[in-house]
Formats: sequence, C-alpha cells, structure tokens
Amino acid sequence: MAKHHVSNVIPDPAWATPVSTWRAVIERYTTFLQVPTWRASVKRGGEEKATCLSASEAEGLKDQMLRALERAGTQPQKARASLDDLAELWSRRGRNIARSKRCPSKIQTHFQRAFLLNASGYTCPYCRRTAWGVYAEECGGAPGRTLRFEIDHRITRRRLKDPGRFDPKNLVAACRSCNVIKAEMLEHSFLLELASLGRAVNRTR
Repeated sequence: MAKHHVSNVIPDPAWATPVSTWRAVIERYTTFLQVPTWRASVKRGGEEKATCLSASEAEGLKDQMLRALERAGTQPQKARASLDDLAELWSRRGRNIARSKRCPSKIQTHFQRAFLLNASGYTCPYCRRTAWGVYAEECGGAPGRTLRFEIDHRITRRRLKDPGRFDPKNLVAACRSCNVIKAEMLEHSFLLELASLGRAVNRTR
C-alpha cells in the first residue's frame, strides 16, 4: 500500500450492473481500489495504514493483470471474464511455472476479487451493503469511506474434504465485517446470526 494520501475517487452506483470483458472488469476494480476504505489495521506508531491505492499504483496493477491474461493466451479486450479463467490463472502460480507463463499469487488474488466483486455488483452477499451506499453514509465528520471487501469461502477450508482444492464457485467477495463474524460458520448459520444482530441493533435505536 502507498503512503496515506487524499483520493477524489468515489464508488459508482453503475457498478451494480456487471461488465463482461476482462479489461472492463479490471478497469472497474482498479478504480475501486482508489476509493478509501475502512481498515482495522494500524502501523507500529499507531497511525492508520493507507486506505487506498494511488492512481499510479492502480495503473501499475492494471498493467500487471492485463499482462498476466495475455501470458495465459487471453485477450482482455474481447474475452468474457469467467470462472474457468480464474481456475487457469490459479494453475499458473508458483516457481515451477516459467516466468513467461506465470501469474504471481498476489496478482491471482486480485483477479479473484475483481471477478467476484463484478459478479456481485460490489455488494456484500450477506449484509447487502453496497460500496457506494456505505460511502454516502454519515461518518461523524470523517471523510467518506467504503466497504473493505475480502474473499470469503462459503464452505470454509477446514470443512472441505480436500482443503487444497481450488473451487472458484466456493468463493464470494464479502465485506470485512461479515467475513470476520462468519469465520468458520456455515453460511445458513451465519445468516441466522446476522438476522439476530440486525434485530439487536434495531432494538437499541
């Protein structure tokens, strides 16, 4: 992450409608990464870590992702983003893959997030909060911030018969709050917990 800086990028409600090509998915994702998000981590001195990427960092990440697709034989401008592409990029991780064909693990993770966020319309599948809706909420005078999304496993790895198996269909992009609370819970159990929390919050208002 970059040093803390002020960003003028805000989430766009148009993101609710998924785009189709990889290039469009990546461009939307790297724009989203320039929006300040809520973070729970701080530096050693106590100050908050950077909450978003700078424009130059986002552009650099976009270039890396586009090159990774090209190395995998995919034309970002024309190819429709698919789960099969995620599986193919996953198989291209590791030093046993030639550099000319490799997709670094960090970049592969960005592909997962970009694909999942696009598919969900930048909306948490559990609490249904949106990137732009949270950004527009009253923050007590603090600058607007949006959801911090993380990759969640619908069925957690510990519950999988084969924890090492990569299954894109088992992944969702959830907000950090839901991801932390859900932890190892089964999805239906977590939704019951979420409903209970919602009722408790309403009673305190």
